[in-house]
Amino acid sequence: EERTLRGASVPMAVSLLGCVAFQHRYLVPLCARASYIVNGHDGVVSSTLATSFLTLGTLLAYATVWFFGRKNSSGEYLLGEYHEDVFQLLLACSAVSYGLSCKPNWSFLPIPMLLAESLALWIITKQLRYAALTAFVFFTVGTILVAYRLTFLNEVVEILPGGRTISLKRFADAALYSSMWLLLLVGLVIRAHGGYAAEIMRRYDVTGIFLVMYNLFLVVMEFALLREPMPLYSRDNFEVGRVAVYSPGIAYVTGFLVILITMHLKGQKLIKEGSAVVSTSLVLGKMLSVLIESSLDAASTGSNSLARLYLRWASASLLLIAISAPRCSLQPVHVKMTKQ
Repeated sequence: EERTLRGASVPMAVSLLGCVAFQHRYLVPLCARASYIVNGHDGVVSSTLATSFLTLGTLLAYATVWFFGRKNSSGEYLLGEYHEDVFQLLLACSAVSYGLSCKPNWSFLPIPMLLAESLALWIITKQLRYAALTAFVFFTVGTILVAYRLTFLNEVVEILPGGRTISLKRFADAALYSSMWLLLLVGLVIRAHGGYAAEIMRRYDVTGIFLVMYNLFLVVMEFALLREPMPLYSRDNFEVGRVAVYSPGIAYVTGFLVILITMHLKGQKLIKEGSAVVSTSLVLGKMLSVLIESSLDAASTGSNSLARLYLRWASASLLLIAISAPRCSLQPVHVKMTKQ
């Protein structure tokens, strides 16, 4: 059955109304918050202006998706050799519209354009260079926000046992580095075949090593936040009984997600079995230590609860690795006899 514009007008109108309702409910408050961070009290964007730019960006994004790869009846691109240029122009206009919804300075607008272009090229080509460019743009934006909001704060975070603390700004910078590391890990997973040093990276299991290192970094950051008390100015009626800035439930969710991702990567043969065992053991050890720690009261944990948390995690992780190591490093007898 042939599709016509008249027949698609009603679904398009309903989708547009649903988009506007979603923007008013979820995106407009985020735009107001972002404009307050950038411009202060006097520069908060109005809901009407934010909705207008968000709707324009959504329409341009729909047009960009529709225009991508569109061909005529003879099998050629609609605009010939200018097709790719118009596609990038539509994508850049959509990114600028989304950026203007937060009411930034005009000098900040090239950042969403570069982010949209690099992300689109990464999705289309699956090349690692564009994944690195996307991670770099994310890191640049996060660095600007962290420097603006946290530079002059004197709060510290205990990051390791023994009273080793770092400033809140350096902790936020570490979180940005972990996010950049995660984007590079995703780039390694969905990388196109035949890239530079692809066989060497597969032989030495670079993706699995990146996953294990990210799990270690995640454990350090989550343990620090689990033992960090909630600031006094943040304790209101909606947070009664919450004494830490990080909930144990979030640690369980991240643990289950990492286990599912590790099993999927192992099933697709993107990481080796040894890396999968180490990654799963680290996550299970983290979940067990958090479960034991959350079941104890404050009087029994004492002031060195972070050290106890690390000790339980290290003991459980090493025990799980020791149990699973023979399975991934040794071969059964009948397999050896078959090979001989």
